[in-house]
Amino acid sequence: MLFKLKSYYAGLWELFFPINCLGCGNQVSQNHSLLCVYCRHQLPLTRFDLQSNHPMDRVFYGRIQIEASIALCYFKKGGIVQQLIHNLKYRGQQQVGHFFGEWLGNQMLASKKFDTIEGVVPVPLHPKRLRKRGYNQVSRFGKAIANLFNVPFYETILIRQKHTQTLVQKNRQERWKTLLNAFSIEQENAIENKHLLLVDDVLTTGATLEACAEKLQEIKGVQISIATMVFAQQILP
Repeated sequence: MLFKLKSYYAGLWELFFPINCLGCGNQVSQNHSLLCVYCRHQLPLTRFDLQSNHPMDRVFYGRIQIEASIALCYFKKGGIVQQLIHNLKYRGQQQVGHFFGEWLGNQMLASKKFDTIEGVVPVPLHPKRLRKRGYNQVSRFGKAIANLFNVPFYETILIRQKHTQTLVQKNRQERWKTLLNAFSIEQENAIENKHLLLVDDVLTTGATLEACAEKLQEIKGVQISIATMVFAQQILP
């Protein structure tokens, strides 16, 4: 009887307050409140969890030492993934981050490549950008993974102290100059000798993740793995 009542009220809620798919805009049920079944099946999953020496690993060869890396989806201009990231960053749809985090986190648990993770660290926003947006779009992504792994989420360890513009059109030397001294560390003792998962929304050039990883690796015994929602395959010279 209780189950029937819950189903009845859920149906009424959907009737008067319909939920639309963030991919295509069509109405979806509460059981699929972020994406419809069709859009879920259209997501271009990387399945890096099933591969070794995959393209994301190769982004960082000769640049920084990482233990493992992974992204949930490939980027395709004009596709569902771009729409989801746009909703996450500019329309306040923070549940997108949680959606990506739970999906990717479960892949990571099953792969066994990340079994030694001891904490999750998000790429931080500069306070100016954080005030403007009102939230760090990576936070709920990282928290979802941290919860699945039952490890701390270190949101205030890595600090962005330099406001930078987009790096996409810059070459490697320009990116290095832009990100020089962009980050600092607080509460160093909390992460000494830990294997940390550094998380971000999109990997394009890898420059920001590289700068963050280098700063974290200045702390004694820190090892770094990397996870992002999206891999954009845009590796500049």
